[in-house]
Amino acid sequence: MYESIFIDEKNIEDRLKKQILYSNLYTINYPLKAITVINHINNLLGTTIINKSFEEKFNYTKKELINFLLQTEKYENKIIEIDLKLFEHLEHIMKFFSIDSKNINTDYLTPLNNAESKNLFLHNPIVKHKNKYYIVGFKYFKMYFYGALVEKIRLQIDKNINTKIGNNIDDYVEHLFNKNDFDIYTGEYKLSKKEKYECDLVVKLEDKIIFIENKNKALTKNSFSGSSIHILQDFIRAFATSQFQLFRHEKNLIDYKQLVFTNGKTLDYDNERIIKISLSPNNWYSLMNNVPKSILLALMQLRFTFKPHATTKDIEEFEKTNKDLEKLTDIIMQLDKGYNLESILFNSLFIPLELISENDTDKNFIHYVLGLLSMKYDTHNIYDGYNQSKKIKNFQKT
Repeated sequence: MYESIFIDEKNIEDRLKKQILYSNLYTINYPLKAITVINHINNLLGTTIINKSFEEKFNYTKKELINFLLQTEKYENKIIEIDLKLFEHLEHIMKFFSIDSKNINTDYLTPLNNAESKNLFLHNPIVKHKNKYYIVGFKYFKMYFYGALVEKIRLQIDKNINTKIGNNIDDYVEHLFNKNDFDIYTGEYKLSKKEKYECDLVVKLEDKIIFIENKNKALTKNSFSGSSIHILQDFIRAFATSQFQLFRHEKNLIDYKQLVFTNGKTLDYDNERIIKISLSPNNWYSLMNNVPKSILLALMQLRFTFKPHATTKDIEEFEKTNKDLEKLTDIIMQLDKGYNLESILFNSLFIPLELISENDTDKNFIHYVLGLLSMKYDTHNIYDGYNQSKKIKNFQKT
């Protein structure tokens, strides 16, 4: 049960693989509200992506999709049966998200056969059998509708969809904190005429400063197929690259005592506790509950090497990842000289965007999130830790 707590450079690849191959099981542990999926659709895709060309291609509108999600949530059944004789107006949406039952489990002889497969449950959360459609476990698998939507847009309309979503995430997260009246800082700051950096978001509390970096690094088909090195690479792109940026922001703030943003705001530092949050649209389940220190130290020891038959494309891609690991290693080694590295590594979190989106109306959500710093233990998903943190915080108020 506790194997994911003990992560090092020798077992991290295997631990990551388990998160992807067994992700269907992990998600059963908690339900999400339909509004969370709708928030992702409205704020990460929006009208710029789900536009007229989308409607012409797939024959339904964003409004129709949202109404479908809200209506489906009303059903308590574990398996929801949709008879098109009664719901003919839903046919285009049903077809979009479905797989025919006769194609289920084809080409699944080994996990690696799935690399080019289109029959993953993740991307087809509705099953068609004869003339009826079945939605299985909607209570737990709502986010699969968002994932399927993004994947089908990427394959059929816009291959750069993930880049556009990445840009939208910054605005969405800023909006979430802005509407709850937090003191926030965002954008570019300068240390000198030549030295300037981009910061996704900073939230300043009374005694804490929280840096947040958003990374929309979608899992690739190779990762979903079970390729452990690609899973590891996707994890590095999501977690290690954002942690490098967060460490750099923290070092700059400690060294210069203030960050002057080009929008006119100045973030002053007076020995507040600095906390760093890597935010990802993907849920890495139990790994998000574990002490980042062990994961970061494991990544510092990793580098990809290449066998003679490696393709030029693979070498180029993994060399880029090696450079990301070098940057992470270098900044941590800098922080090991003259800084409290133990505290710096401890004050890091890795959380899914859905956690914030699910709780966006709760003004205390950031305090529950920060409680995760002391709630790191081996559970299937980060919601266990979050809900426990919420209970403790609320108990302390009584």
